[in-house]
Amino acid sequence: IDVLRDQGGTWVSHARLQRPDAVKLGHTVTVKGTVDGLYANVFAGDPNAFGHAGVVFHFRVHPFGYQWGPVVQAPVPESNDGYAYDIAFDGEHLVVGSSWEEQLGVTTGVAYVHDVDGEVFPPSIVLAETLLPDPGQVGTEFGKQVAIDGDRIAIGAPYTFSNEVAQPGAVYVFRPEIFGNGWQLEDRLMREGG
Repeated sequence: IDVLRDQGGTWVSHARLQRPDAVKLGHTVTVKGTVDGLYANVFAGDPNAFGHAGVVFHFRVHPFGYQWGPVVQAPVPESNDGYAYDIAFDGEHLVVGSSWEEQLGVTTGVAYVHDVDGEVFPPSIVLAETLLPDPGQVGTEFGKQVAIDGDRIAIGAPYTFSNEVAQPGAVYVFRPEIFGNGWQLEDRLMREGG
């Protein structure tokens, strides 16, 4: 992974992030600078690492290069779960899609939300919540795309079905719980007729 830095309107190479235990480092990448502007937290998803169990690598990029941070895995890493197929980071929350993961013996896909304190090194990364698709949805690849912006998390499930359309796909939108500190489903967006 090449990290570029803006120097007076010109992007120049700053660091090349590497890990000896990565298989497909850079399959998905997300970055957010720290409050002081001196450091950047880079998370790189590799769904093929560790026997295809998937992993998210953390790097702290600083003015003199970079340091390895913690490795983030699923609570129960299993081969071919699609963990880290997509990731998103907003400075406080790391969202990790695991699009082929099973729940109760059925492949549904899940998304994990981790609370991150990235102002310290190594950062504190704690699993906060597991987000799931609607009950009864099988093979939706929920978590294949993930995004976070402000107080909303969006989770893509390209193979979600409805009564009218075989697989129109869906985007699940989660917001913070009104009472509590978790996330709750706010809406499921589907194309018209789905």
